[in-house]
Amino acid sequence: GSGPDDVLTSPVWLREGGVPSLEEVEREIEAAREQRVRELEQAQVEALEEMRQEAEARSEEEARMREEMAMHKEELMLHEFYQAERSAQSREYWQLVREDRQSRRMREEQRLAKQNAELGREASERTAMFRQDAACSRLRDQEKES
Repeated sequence: GSGPDDVLTSPVWLREGGVPSLEEVEREIEAAREQRVRELEQAQVEALEEMRQEAEARSEEEARMREEMAMHKEELMLHEFYQAERSAQSREYWQLVREDRQSRRMREEQRLAKQNAELGREASERTAMFRQDAACSRLRDQEKES
C-alpha cells in the first residue's frame, strides 16, 4: 500500500521518481544503516537501563527481605527472652511460695514445740506441787499422829 508511512520510509529516488545514481543508493543505504545502528544502540541503551533498574529493584527487594528477616529474628529472640524471663519469674514465685510454706511450717512447729515445752513445764510444776502437797499432807498426818 501507499500511505503516508511509505513516503517517509521509501528511498528518495522512488519519491522523486528518477533512477538513482550509485552514490545516491550508497548514501541511502548508509543513511538507513546509520539509522538502524542508532536504533539498535538506543534499544541496547534502553535494554541496559531496564536491566540496571531490574537489578536495582532486585537489590532493594533483597535488602528489604534481609531487613524483614532481621526484624523477624529479633522478634523471635525477644519472644524467647520474655518467655524465659516469665519462666524464671514463675520459678522464683513458686520457690518463694515453697519457702514461705516451709517457713510457716517451721514457725508452727516451733510454736507447737514451745507450747509442748510450756505444757510440760506446767505438768512438771503440777507434779512437783502435787508431790509437795502430798509430802506436806504426810507431814501433817505424822504430826497429828505424834
